[in-house]
Amino acid sequence: LLDLPLLDMNFSSWSQTQFDALKGKRKELAQAWLAELEQIELNADADEKQLEKVAHAYTDYLHACKDAGLHWVQPGRFVLPGELAGAPVLQF
Repeated sequence: LLDLPLLDMNFSSWSQTQFDALKGKRKELAQAWLAELEQIELNADADEKQLEKVAHAYTDYLHACKDAGLHWVQPGRFVLPGELAGAPVLQF
């Protein structure tokens, strides 16, 4: 149920929605994730370790949002990974 709104979005529009929501408490909680994003060199080859760090920081951000009582914590699999815990599929 957490991810039902995602069915009507592509990755680009979902990403923009997430960035647009970075106000107030969310922005405060997102600092470590945003710092990891700034480390990515967009013209370089993909660095799996770096992507893993970004995904981990984003997951920590989602958990912090949930702990703070905020809603719109997506994708839900990052917070409740079930059998996918630690799987590369949860690294965007």
